[in-house]
Amino acid sequence: MSKQTKQRGVVLSCLLALVAIVLLPTIAIRAQEPESKSSTAQRRTTNKPVVEAEKKPRMPAHFNKVVSPKQREKVLAILEEYLPQIEQKRAELKALVDQRDKAVFGVLTPEQQREVEELRAESRASRAATLAANRRKREQAEAKASESADAKP
Repeated sequence: MSKQTKQRGVVLSCLLALVAIVLLPTIAIRAQEPESKSSTAQRRTTNKPVVEAEKKPRMPAHFNKVVSPKQREKVLAILEEYLPQIEQKRAELKALVDQRDKAVFGVLTPEQQREVEELRAESRASRAATLAANRRKREQAEAKASESADAKP
């Protein structure tokens, strides 16, 4: 194992430990606090959408501000008509991209594959730490705003 690989392993271990240190208090605090409806709604808008059993078409950005109710119905009907085809093409594209990525990864030596996996893990850990820090900042700002709103008569 090369010195660089060992250093990456140490960095990865440190990043994972940092992520654990950052995330565990947040999880513990959330588990103890009662969930308010507004924070749930806000988290739903800031996180990836929940996968629904049946996908419904959504109006394109800014359309709701300019279309009449009749036009809205027509647009939704058109979107619904194309939705199955679009979902099928998305699935085909994902399968093709996965196939391509597997072929590209296969060109690497086992050592290179390990290094790429380590780099990916480092990237995921760094991203998770950043997201957790941003979430904590947002929650602190919300708590502060809530406290100041409660303090006003």
